[in-house]
Amino acid sequence: MTNTTYIQKRIISVLVHDLIAAGYVMDVNDNDGDQETHLAKSADHAAIMKAIFNPELDSIDYCLDCWAKVHPGADAPEWSAGFVRLIDGNGATVIADYSTVLEGVLVRVNAFADKIDDDEEAFIVAEFETRQTMLAAVETLVAAADADGWPVGWGLVRERAVAALAKATGVA
Repeated sequence: MTNTTYIQKRIISVLVHDLIAAGYVMDVNDNDGDQETHLAKSADHAAIMKAIFNPELDSIDYCLDCWAKVHPGADAPEWSAGFVRLIDGNGATVIADYSTVLEGVLVRVNAFADKIDDDEEAFIVAEFETRQTMLAAVETLVAAADADGWPVGWGLVRERAVAALAKATGVA
């Protein structure tokens, strides 16, 4: 995963979280002319992220060039309360446009994106250092578990935690 993709996923994750927390549900559509809907009226964070970053949609590259129509509730009429346009490859400015009606909901994600945009390299370094710290903490836990003779079941949990953190940090 490139730094740009990582940054975009972090920003979009905050965006989706904040919209859901504000009570919105979203449609995820591509923006290639036909406005095909890939997900309708969802408040499921994981499903929305999966629809946006769908690797099978090669014509729009992760479906980031899409409109997320925002509805005031699951039983809302077909009109949308607003939209957020996402464009792949823009890094910290992945949120290309949005309806002003959503401005209050997007304050946090806009501040987050601005902070990253101000110093992208520092953000990436800080993220990596945080993951390194987490990995070191798990390794300390593993050493303590080994020294205390934790049961085999805990060993499996420990191995999976170490593997997951190693994968997340890119440290084998």
